[in-house]
Amino acid sequence: MSLITTNQEKCFILELPKFRVDFDIKTIDLNKPDDVWNGVRNYKIDLPELSSISYDYREPPQAWLTHKLPEYYIKPHIDTDRDAVLIIPIDPKHYDIHFLSDISNEESIIYTHQYRCPTMPHAKVPHFINDMNVERFFIQVSFYFKDFNWERLHENFALHYRR
Repeated sequence: MSLITTNQEKCFILELPKFRVDFDIKTIDLNKPDDVWNGVRNYKIDLPELSSISYDYREPPQAWLTHKLPEYYIKPHIDTDRDAVLIIPIDPKHYDIHFLSDISNEESIIYTHQYRCPTMPHAKVPHFINDMNVERFFIQVSFYFKDFNWERLHENFALHYRR
């Protein structure tokens, strides 16, 4: 249950239902990940659709197919290297991300959002996904912006990819 009102959700997420990608998971050899992190296997992919996102980057966006194994879960964390991330659920299409007031306390949930379309969670706020026993596939795009600012990012992306 969220303690945040609908008007405040923009502090935590940015839904981008108009952002579409043309990607076939069958083109990836799932036995050869490019990176592994805490039960998550990542495969570098090319998304030509990223060229439509014009922004001032300090380095180009990186796209990954991510395979989260069922015997792990995405523990509470803050993204430190990247400024923002775009999550595109593949399977399952719907699951929850929880934002926390205290990274060391999974009970300190201040906002819960159910993924249902491409979404940018505020990666600088502590968050986790309670997905133990769930195998998940999703695309994640890491963004590295010059002069990163969540509010400005929210406004700029909203102009192009919101409803």
